[in-house]
Formats: sequence, structure tokens, C-alpha cells
Amino acid sequence: MMTLRWTLTLLALVGVVAMATTWAQTPPAPVAEALRAQQAGDSVRAVTLWEQALADDPESTALRTNLARALIETGDLPRARQELATVLEAEPERASAWNLLGRIERLEDNLEAALEAFRHAVDSAPDQAWYLNNLGYTLLDLDRPQEALAPLGRAVELDAGQVVMWNNLGVARMRVGDFDGAREAFETALSINPDHSRARQNLESLQGDRD
Repeated sequence: MMTLRWTLTLLALVGVVAMATTWAQTPPAPVAEALRAQQAGDSVRAVTLWEQALADDPESTALRTNLARALIETGDLPRARQELATVLEAEPERASAWNLLGRIERLEDNLEAALEAFRHAVDSAPDQAWYLNNLGYTLLDLDRPQEALAPLGRAVELDAGQVVMWNNLGVARMRVGDFDGAREAFETALSINPDHSRARQNLESLQGDRD
């Protein structure tokens, strides 16, 4: 019997890097410091710094979105949800906020709500590969692999160097019975990173089941 393993991690740094482009070449000092803290994984300090920056610019949805991201990293999901609600009330099409809301819903095991949030993110930013990946693997968790194929396939088209995306696509293909396509996806993942344990386990499971 196949044991399928896919990656369920949302990469917070994707959003951090994207947010850095919101400002000019040299962002304000508090913003630059907050970005450094968040990229370094010091989420508690990042929360404090984003709050300081937001105090000077309380209408900024970019600052509030990054604050929500840092709050998620610290585990303060209720407050992060509140911050995102404020962002989306002011800017309903802000894709990064919808993506973060989807992350909260997943962490709280609300998969249908996560799916809706990720759909909003993809609708607002259809060429953002990680949003498509997040939508696809949520569909996998909801046992809807056929629907997961399109967003996961599009994700690897947009960002072909991501092991996680190829592995997730392989799982979707395997679960719909496309074993040759699944093998190709897992082998592509391993060509990028031969040490990726989930892709290797999935490939071995696929080969073992077909022997």
C-alpha cells in the first residue's frame, strides 16, 4: 500500500521577501530592521518592530500584513487573524493577506476555510507559485487530487526549481493513477535536491507498489 508524503509547510519568507519590494530601494529604518529580524527567524522581535513601524503609519496594509505574518510565527493566531481582517477590509484583493489567512485556517485545521482563502490569494495573484502550491496541497488534504493537478502543475511551471512543489505534484499525479507522471515529478524533485527525504520515500513507495 502506498504511503504518500507531501510537504505541508507554508514558507513565510516568501511573503517577507515580497513585502520588501513594497518600499523604495532603501526602506525606512524600522521597516528594514523588522525585515531583518523576520528573515532571521526572530519573530518576537519582528512583532515589536512591525508594531513600532505601524504606529508611525497606521493605515499601511503592507505593515499590518507583515505584523500578522510575524504574529503567526509566534503562535498568536487570534491576533494575527484580527490584523488580517483589518487589512482585508481596507484592501479586499491583497493576495498576501489571503494567503496568510489560509495559513491560519490550516493551522487551526479549518481546511475548507483555508481552501477558500487560498483561492482568493490565487485569484488576486494568479502567477504567484507558492499561492498555487498552497491551494493545491490543501486540495490534496481534502482528498481532491484531480482538482489539485492544475494549481500544482502551474506552480512548477512558474517556479521549476522548488522541490516541495514537484513533490506535491507527484503526490497528486500518483493519487489519480498517473504513475509515470508521478515518477517524473519525484525524479525531478530529487534532481534538484537528492537529499529530499519525502520525494525519495514517495518514489520508493511508487516503485515498490508497481513491482
